[in-house]
Amino acid sequence: MTVTIVTDGSATAAALREWLAVPGVTFIEALNPNDVAVIVGARRAAKLSERLVTVSQLPGGADVSASEALEVAERWLADLTPIDRRRRGAEVIDKKMADGSEGADALQALASLLVPRRARVARGRGRPNGSDPFRGLGLEVVVSLLLHTSTPFTERALAARIGRSQFGVHRVLAELERRGYLYRSRQGSLPRDPLILRDDLVAAWRGRVTPSREASAYQSRDRRSALNELASAAKRHGRDLRLAGPSAVTGPEASADGPLVVYLEGAPDPVMETIGFPRLRSGDVVVWPIVESAVLLEPRTIEDVAATNRVITYADLVMIGSDRSTEAALAVWNQP
Repeated sequence: MTVTIVTDGSATAAALREWLAVPGVTFIEALNPNDVAVIVGARRAAKLSERLVTVSQLPGGADVSASEALEVAERWLADLTPIDRRRRGAEVIDKKMADGSEGADALQALASLLVPRRARVARGRGRPNGSDPFRGLGLEVVVSLLLHTSTPFTERALAARIGRSQFGVHRVLAELERRGYLYRSRQGSLPRDPLILRDDLVAAWRGRVTPSREASAYQSRDRRSALNELASAAKRHGRDLRLAGPSAVTGPEASADGPLVVYLEGAPDPVMETIGFPRLRSGDVVVWPIVESAVLLEPRTIEDVAATNRVITYADLVMIGSDRSTEAALAVWNQP
């Protein structure tokens, strides 16, 4: 029987998800705590052969509730901003576990429940050897390497670029080298074949998200001003926003049709309510949840608004699967 973990969309739950990093486990990020029960109910109705775990403070009707582990993680990460919880929360949890901080037994019990041998992380400083290099910190490293394929990065320089620990970056680079993706020297690390690394990243991305990816749709008052209104509202709420997918394309391949597509940090409803964009089944504004911090790395700028970097944009466009989106993906990839 497979294990599916449904998180409540919070930054703390995202940090717990990355810390667990359990191979073979499906992670689903809900829009908010109330949405957890909706997702669990839908999966129950589908009669899937799976064990459901919820990472939320609200009851969700799952087989296992990790609310106690989430409460402990909230205390441990209380001094971090939401975006820092997503970027560095897993590392802080690692250190707290290694130190045997109060509440560690709740996280230990959750990890042991999923994969008994994962409990050994409490005695170490990081993930087990062989962790997925296309998830969490690994994905951030791969994206950075693909954005600068002709620049050899030392571990220190790469860690500084993505705001992560040098130790964590070292583990990822060692795993990528073990899998044959990298040239490593005193000067730094370079991809052996950027296209192979890119395509394997996309394959992993396809396993993480679906084309619909739990998207939320809203109706703007005026399509021409929707982007500026949304960007201003996100800024007022202190949320990160990125133009995404077809909306992150410039030049001849850019599409004037279709909805405005964005990534938005956190639950979108509070932001949309302030600008009067009602939530509908289909609308001219579509919000994708941020399932990985790599989405936020090294943004491009389109119409004075941040857009996803070209690696994430490429992956998202390939996911759509149409001839037009594939053509746009290649155009974005080939941009300097």
